[in-house]
Amino acid sequence: MLLLILFLLSVTVPFGFSLEKKCPEGMLHFKRTPTAKNNYTSDWCVFYFAMPRMDDRDYARSVCGHYGGSLTIPENQQEFDAIKKVLKIYENATEGYIIDGEISPHCKAKYAREDHLIIKGKKDCDILGNAFVFDDANTDPTFILKQYPSLTPTQYTEERLEGYEKMPLKRMGSCLSIIQEDWSLHLSYCDGN
Repeated sequence: MLLLILFLLSVTVPFGFSLEKKCPEGMLHFKRTPTAKNNYTSDWCVFYFAMPRMDDRDYARSVCGHYGGSLTIPENQQEFDAIKKVLKIYENATEGYIIDGEISPHCKAKYAREDHLIIKGKKDCDILGNAFVFDDANTDPTFILKQYPSLTPTQYTEERLEGYEKMPLKRMGSCLSIIQEDWSLHLSYCDGN
């Protein structure tokens, strides 16, 4: 199975002495409104890449790094729609797409202490607050996080070892991904398993 990753090259390439910025061939180019939340980024290049084992966040991150980029996310509906349109070519080759965003270690620890997998009303782990950490400092995550109304992991397992039945071993999805079936956000296992 192939899993796609979305990543960016943070430096756009001007052609000649033109003031118009362009991206390398094969990349999507987006004009953005510069704000403090996107590090005053006005031009954005996004590349998509399909290869085996890209459902593992560390592998996806290393591929992005090889090309001088990082994992990223769409900043608004127009970017999301343009990315979905391009990704349609991989419809039969992949089940989903790794994107930037992982629940912080602090919030993962809160999950481990909860009986139920819902973290609501916890200000320090609020969905639009500090629940996630991102590789990409040049994208405002507000849009994508509003697409995911709760912090309930899509993937979750709980195991109990013989002799330690009262102590569950919890494993939960904590990395953002987009599943092609419904084009919605999911919290998947970061190692792809």
